[in-house]
Amino acid sequence: MGDTNLSAITGALEQRIRREVVKQYNRSALTTNLLRKIDGRGKNLAWDVSLGTAGGQIFDDGQMITTFNSDQKRQATLPWAELGDAFKITGRAEDGAQFSQTELANQWLFELGECVTRCADIWNTQIWNGDGTAIGGQRLLGLAMSSNGPLSATGTYANINRAVDTQFAGIVMANGGVPRAISLDLILYGFEQVFNASGRQPTWGMTTANIHRMLGTLTGSQRRENRDVYIRGQKLHVSMGYDSVEVNGVPVFKDKDVPTGVLTFFNDESICIEVLPVAPSRVQRGKIMARVPIAGLPQEQDMQGAPGMKPLTANIIQLPSPGNFDSWMLNTTGGLEVVRPNAHLMIRDIQFKSS
Repeated sequence: MGDTNLSAITGALEQRIRREVVKQYNRSALTTNLLRKIDGRGKNLAWDVSLGTAGGQIFDDGQMITTFNSDQKRQATLPWAELGDAFKITGRAEDGAQFSQTELANQWLFELGECVTRCADIWNTQIWNGDGTAIGGQRLLGLAMSSNGPLSATGTYANINRAVDTQFAGIVMANGGVPRAISLDLILYGFEQVFNASGRQPTWGMTTANIHRMLGTLTGSQRRENRDVYIRGQKLHVSMGYDSVEVNGVPVFKDKDVPTGVLTFFNDESICIEVLPVAPSRVQRGKIMARVPIAGLPQEQDMQGAPGMKPLTANIIQLPSPGNFDSWMLNTTGGLEVVRPNAHLMIRDIQFKSS
C-alpha cells in the first residue's frame, strides 16, 4: 500500500498532446516570396535584348543623310527547370491518424502542407545557389554564381557573351576574396554604378542575417529600421517575417540562403520567376488534381493580388500506387530570369561580424 501520487498512475493516464504540431525546421523563402512571378510559354525561357552605344546625330541645315544606326539585337535563352517534392501515405497510417486530436488527424492535408514548404525551400536554395547544370534534373542558375551567373560581370549568361555585349554585364563589387567592412559609402557607390549603367535604381535588397544586423548599426540619415514596408503596392509587416532595414530609401531583407558576405540589391522590374503554365488538356484528363500556391506575397498566396500579380504555384499530381498506400507529387516548371543584369547590384566579400 502507498500514496497515489502522479508517478504511480502516470502509465494509466490518457496522453494529452497539444493540437498544433510544432515545426522545428526553417524553410523560409523570402527571396522567392518577393520576386515577381509571370507566366511563360514555349520550349524555354526566352527574351530579346537590345544593346547599343550609338547616341544619335546632330544635323546641319539641309544635310544629306549618310549615316544610319541600329542597336544590336540578341536573343537570351535559358532552360526550364522542374522543381518540387513528393509524399506517400499508407492506408494504415491514414486510418490510424483519423481520430487524433492533433493536426495529424487530417494526415493528407498535413503532409501536403509540409510538402509545400519543401517545394518553396528548394526554389529558394536554387535561386541563390543553383549551378545551372542538368545532372539529375535541370537546376536553376543561381544569383550567387560568380561565373556566368545572372548578376555576374563576366562570362556568358543566357547564351549572351558579356565579353562581346558588355552592356549585358551585371554590377559586381568584390574585393578579391578579402573581407572588408560594410559602409554606407560602399552601398551608395554601388547605387551610383547601377544608375550609370542602366538609368535604374534598386527597389529592394536581400542579404544574410549577419549583414542585415550590421546594416542596422550603421549611422546616418540614410539608414532606418522598418516596421512596415511596401513591395509592388502590398504592405508587409515584421510580424509576417518581412524584417527590413532601409538604406537610402531601399528596404533590405534577410534570407537564410544568401551566401556569406553577400549583399544584393534588385530592380523589381528587371528580375522575375517565369513559370510554364499547365496545358488545359492535362487538367481535363484529370492528371492535375489542383494547383497550390507555394510562394508569393501574402495577397498573391491568397490568390487575391492585383491584376498581373500571382503566386508561385505547384501542380498536385496523384501517382500510381499499387498497394495499400497513396502517393502524390508537387511540381513547378519554371526558371529565374534576370532580363537586365545591369539594373542590379551585388556586393561581395563583406566581413562577418560576430558581435
